[in-house]
Amino acid sequence: MATDNLALITPAQGDPSVRNNWAAAVVNPNMVTIDTAISGGLSKDVSAGGTIILTQDEAVNSSLVLTGSLAANATILYPETAAFNFSAQNNTTGSFLVSIGANNGSGAPAGTTVNVPQDGTTQTYRSDGTNVFARGGASIPIPLPISSGGTGSITASGALTNLGVGTMAYSVSGPRALTIQNGGGPSGGNDGDVFFIY
Repeated sequence: MATDNLALITPAQGDPSVRNNWAAAVVNPNMVTIDTAISGGLSKDVSAGGTIILTQDEAVNSSLVLTGSLAANATILYPETAAFNFSAQNNTTGSFLVSIGANNGSGAPAGTTVNVPQDGTTQTYRSDGTNVFARGGASIPIPLPISSGGTGSITASGALTNLGVGTMAYSVSGPRALTIQNGGGPSGGNDGDVFFIY
């Protein structure tokens, strides 16, 4: 017998197939599966697109990295009826979608699927054997790029420069003052004005 989710070996008491062979028949295979479920990583080339069905051994990995130049939309299917917690990172290129679902047993999604954003971030997901959903807790690159709504910098002066707003300086000699030089801003702005904050 095997457990429902990780397919760990659970021999019946007195099973002759494991007598005097407990380590090789049960303990070692189970330890490998547990180790993979906690820290294993799978890199999967999904460039061909279409439906990609993961095996039990692939699905048990705690992280999934999707790679390749997509030729079509790709749907990754986790094994049916078993539950998996995993992180996924979409490192593919090409203007197509990658989604993750659970196999219905016939090579199609059993329930809801999720699209994995093609932005290189790592997000956590759960497959309950029927539906796949995001669990939140996405990792955010630091500094957050301007293209993702950030400033591209971890400092205020760097942010001002990157956003084309101006520059900033702080004086520690004499009166403490913060100087902001307007770098132009949007059309109709006060180009070149200097603001002092004491």
